[in-house]
Amino acid sequence: MPEQESQDQVVVKSILRPKARAGATASAAREGSRYGLIGLALLVLIVLAVGVFVFLPDVVEQPLPVAGTGTAPAGPAEEQPAAQAVPAEPEIPEKIDYLQLALEMDRAEQSRGAYEALLASFEKRGAGQWAPQPLALARTAGEQALKQFEVREYSAAREGYKNALDHLQQVAETADRIVREQLAAGSTALAEGQSTAARQAFETVLEIEPDDQTATRGLERAGTLDEVFALTARATEAERQGELSTAVEGYKQVLALDADMTAASDGLARVQGRIAADSFAAAMSQAMQALAADDPAAARAALDRAARIRPSAAQIQDARARAAELERQQQVLAYQRQAEQFERAEQWQAALNEYEAALKVDPALQFALQGTARVEPRLAIHQQFDNLLGQPERLLSAAVRGQAEALLSSAGQIPGPGPVLEDQIEKLSGLLQRARTPVQVVLRSDSQTRVVINRVAELGAFAQHRMELLPGRYVAVGTRQGYRDVRKEFTVLPGQSPDPLTVQCEEQI
Repeated sequence: MPEQESQDQVVVKSILRPKARAGATASAAREGSRYGLIGLALLVLIVLAVGVFVFLPDVVEQPLPVAGTGTAPAGPAEEQPAAQAVPAEPEIPEKIDYLQLALEMDRAEQSRGAYEALLASFEKRGAGQWAPQPLALARTAGEQALKQFEVREYSAAREGYKNALDHLQQVAETADRIVREQLAAGSTALAEGQSTAARQAFETVLEIEPDDQTATRGLERAGTLDEVFALTARATEAERQGELSTAVEGYKQVLALDADMTAASDGLARVQGRIAADSFAAAMSQAMQALAADDPAAARAALDRAARIRPSAAQIQDARARAAELERQQQVLAYQRQAEQFERAEQWQAALNEYEAALKVDPALQFALQGTARVEPRLAIHQQFDNLLGQPERLLSAAVRGQAEALLSSAGQIPGPGPVLEDQIEKLSGLLQRARTPVQVVLRSDSQTRVVINRVAELGAFAQHRMELLPGRYVAVGTRQGYRDVRKEFTVLPGQSPDPLTVQCEEQI
């Protein structure tokens, strides 16, 4: 027979809601009761229908009570006073509403099932020990309701069960209060190291709420509480004495036994913080010392150690900037020193390389700008000397000798030329002097051939001719009537007379 949940069911649900296990029991009982009562209601309807045909005629034949008196009429032997001789109208028995009767029975049965399930749950949890008075009242009310139910006073029975459920509500409230109080007492005992008191408190909770996870965990912690407090005390003393590594190990041992030991977890965090702070301070101190000693590499290494402890510390960034600036200054100074050393050695290209490297670090460096301006012209002169000294035969050309003379003139105007340049000047001057000194040359012919030295002189015919020529390359041309001309090229080297040169026309035309 479908209908909305009864008020008693709602009350039971509210009582059992915090208790998952008891709620499941009541729900199962309620569902089983509903289907059983529906069948029972149908059976009662059938029995009542049979009773209408079997017993109702006898009931109708019974004398009816007089209206307004509530008593049966007098028997034959009794006489009524004359003033009351007027007979009353007989009342017709009211029709019984069997459907309503079955509905009331179903509702009463639901209340009964809810009451019995909840009562059984509390009795199983020992409510007689911690809530004896409301439990006794609930039992008394339930027993009275059962009697009413058995005589088919279903509405009264339902009200009785409702009264019993109200008493069970008081049992539930008592349970909640005791659980809260004992959990608080157990937590306090754990914090104070009172293992016995903690164990008793949590055991009380588990008698009322066997599935309470807080009490279960608390009971586990109470089992190791004495050892945990002893280890915590030793770790705390080690911390006080400054034995930080010993304190860390002690706190870790505590947490291995009881991960919820706040004093140990706080102590471990505190000690590890001190260790980290000390390590950070030491690394920063080493970095500052390295910076003061102009050792940026050592400073960077110390700052890396500090950054692993506190990556976002502002002082690390400041110190890194100082280390970078120190390193830049040292690098620039190294370039300057090396460039000056190369200058003193008159290694102009190497010096220029150092100055240019310094300008890449800072384009505004004055020493590098000035050094570049000073070195570049010296490098150009040095390269010209190297070219001429490396190829002295070029001085055989008058144009090249002119370039050499100009180079020597420029080099002579350089103040403090230095040994390398002085040596270059001396060598080139010597080569140029030799290139300007004539060399005796011997020419031979047949006295029939006319000889001409191109761009130098016409020598005519001769058998042998001696003359002086400046070092250089020359061309001698011989001509003779009826003979093919002859052409001879020869080179006159400085300070070295060539072998005699024969110039004569021998091939007739």
